[in-house]
Amino acid sequence: MPQPGHILHESDSHLCIQFHDLVSGAGVQANQFLIIRHGEGLLMEPGGQRVYPALLEAVRYYLPIDRLRYVFVSHQDPDIAACAGQWLDISQATLIASRLWSRFLPHFTGLKDYRDTLYERLLAVPDEGMRIGFGQDEIVLLPAHFLHSVGNLNLYDPLSGILFSGDIGASLSPQDANRPVDDLTLHGLYMKDFHQRYMSCGKILRLWAHMVRELQPRMIVPQHGGYFADPETIEAFLNWLETLRCGVDLMTQENYRIP
Repeated sequence: MPQPGHILHESDSHLCIQFHDLVSGAGVQANQFLIIRHGEGLLMEPGGQRVYPALLEAVRYYLPIDRLRYVFVSHQDPDIAACAGQWLDISQATLIASRLWSRFLPHFTGLKDYRDTLYERLLAVPDEGMRIGFGQDEIVLLPAHFLHSVGNLNLYDPLSGILFSGDIGASLSPQDANRPVDDLTLHGLYMKDFHQRYMSCGKILRLWAHMVRELQPRMIVPQHGGYFADPETIEAFLNWLETLRCGVDLMTQENYRIP
């Protein structure tokens, strides 16, 4: 079987893998991710029913399912979290999500006893984010609220320097998702419509960009489309975000009229 994933980072006992086109056909392109450290796995953005069988096979290529420690969902969208319950059913993993979605997550699972079953296996992340132990080191869970979800998280892997940014930086581009962006001006054309509609406002983008500059990631990898893999492109991307008018910035009374 050919290797099903694209390797973003590889070093001793540490692997970061992107799955970018496990299924084809209808539905928006979406990436899933797996971090492996010292034989433990963290699965990110597991997606919905269409991708579940292929993703399960792909994860098993790299890791026994009983070594899956965490399943991370940045927010509640179906292309992110619709099959989260199935991953809980087949593993002993803990589900990581914003505290705002903790009481909604039973709708994605077959677990009937919310308090005694699901809640034991849910890490409800506070609004300010947190650090968690994983694979003899830590993972950083960052606040990214209103970009676009009201309870939105990003995940930063300090060992690889990769910031997994969810929908921030997402693009609907013909470029392969397993390639780094090399022309931000062109790539911005494929990001613009999505960000103007889905991101809440320019103020939040500027706050997020300031936080990311303090973090100084080596790579920024969104859930849709290509990724940003060098300092110049990352800086150009942050500059692009900081000048973008989006969401409520663009709304007028013309958008709220009786049809």
